[in-house]
Amino acid sequence: QAVALLAALGYETSDAETAEAALDLIAAAPPFDLMLSDVVLPDMKGPALAEQVRRIAPDIAVVYMTGYAAGAFEHHGEEDKSTRLINKPFTKAELARVIHDTLRFK
Repeated sequence: QAVALLAALGYETSDAETAEAALDLIAAAPPFDLMLSDVVLPDMKGPALAEQVRRIAPDIAVVYMTGYAAGAFEHHGEEDKSTRLINKPFTKAELARVIHDTLRFK
């Protein structure tokens, strides 16, 4: 659903079923501006994936999707403006706002 919403918003998208596939995709493909990921993945937690992705693509912005309670993501005790959280379920408009706000601080 998120990939379809992003495409409807005019973004070029790629998707991966696993964290390992996402890492391979980001390492092999042209630079990505943003990674949209679940907080909990079958093979890795979203924050661990983001840490590995940022070794490959340090400037990538990250938006986590979660069905759990919202919480602030911090990096070294400070808010990380290149990392956002969106609660599921979300609308196309909510996703558009979060993506826009995240990329603005990239």
